[in-house]
Amino acid sequence: MFVGTSSGDVLKIALGACVYRQSGPHKSLVPKGVATNAIAPTGDVVVGGGDGSVSVLDRESMKILAVTKLASGVTSCVAAPGVHKDGGFGLYCGTDSCNIYYLKYSPTQGFLSELVQTCHSQAVNDVAFPKGYSEVFATAGSSDVRVWHVSEARELLRVSCPNVECKCVSFMPDGGSILSGWSDGKIRVFAPQTGRLMYTIHDAHKEVSAICGSSCGGKIVSGGVEGFVRVWRVGPQSQTMLASMKEHKGPVNSLALRANDSECVSACSDGSSIIWDLSTFHRRGELTANTFFKACAYHPDESQIVTTGTDRKVSWWEAFDGSAIRVVDGSETAEINALDVSADGTQVVTGGGDKDVKVWGYDEGACFHVGKGHSGAIAKVKFSPDGQKIVTVGSEGAIFIWQNMPLE
Repeated sequence: MFVGTSSGDVLKIALGACVYRQSGPHKSLVPKGVATNAIAPTGDVVVGGGDGSVSVLDRESMKILAVTKLASGVTSCVAAPGVHKDGGFGLYCGTDSCNIYYLKYSPTQGFLSELVQTCHSQAVNDVAFPKGYSEVFATAGSSDVRVWHVSEARELLRVSCPNVECKCVSFMPDGGSILSGWSDGKIRVFAPQTGRLMYTIHDAHKEVSAICGSSCGGKIVSGGVEGFVRVWRVGPQSQTMLASMKEHKGPVNSLALRANDSECVSACSDGSSIIWDLSTFHRRGELTANTFFKACAYHPDESQIVTTGTDRKVSWWEAFDGSAIRVVDGSETAEINALDVSADGTQVVTGGGDKDVKVWGYDEGACFHVGKGHSGAIAKVKFSPDGQKIVTVGSEGAIFIWQNMPLE
């Protein structure tokens, strides 16, 4: 038996006699301790260190045969079955930054590494699809925005901003840019294919908590933790604030914009959801309930609004006068953090603190499907524009891609 220790050495124990035989690696201990080890098909010992090092030790002498360094600490190692023709072997390694590497070891050439999978290592705050395109989606993580391919479940693009947290993400409806709101109060807009920073709106809010773009492509509506809802005229050369609407007394958690850009609705933690007239920049209506509103969305025909929040209920509202139409219990145990309405208007998906993904019939108001898989609270849910997939993200850093089933 080979035992790795936090002091950075590996002990060889004879199980028959239950005695210590020897230790390694010789002359140099593994920095930050041995986090994991494995037995290779050749019989050698593979050691993963907390500093990101991966070493191969000779089973008999415990000397280092080869060593390589990954970007972050190694948390798991699994040797692929079989020995290569040159006497080497393959190895999969997981790291504490949520990357999976395939390492090919050769006695003559040492290690060759390949990044095969990656994900967020901390909570994911938001997810968004481009309008009318279901092949890719974007997520907002702790300090980066990532774009993913749906069918291959792999990362296509990553844009990082160290030491700040990305709170929300959205695509401009024309697909020409990725909008993102950050904890430092800035709105950063990136090119969707290259990740190039197109422009930055400084001091947009104390902390940007919600964002969406207009269908004309020339305006951005943003919400902040201080309660402001602001409208911006944006272009490549200049960005100007058109209006700052202040009636909320808490963080704005969600924004939904009508297709003709005439109105938007904001969901806030102060117990109100306000319908704003974007031509006069004044309140046109208000939805009031005994809850902290967490999410809101328009029905595709824009005649109704669906909201949810900390009262664990899903509510349907008349968009014209803000009157309540239907209220159903969305969860028995925890608040509901997110919802979305399918493009054809037949389904609603919700997710929250109970970690369940629930699909509801829009007209029936009944739950038809429940998906279980998240180990942390669900932060956001989104239908793909074609309605075939549902993407959910959670506080544990997971991204789930669900196959949407027809209502039965």
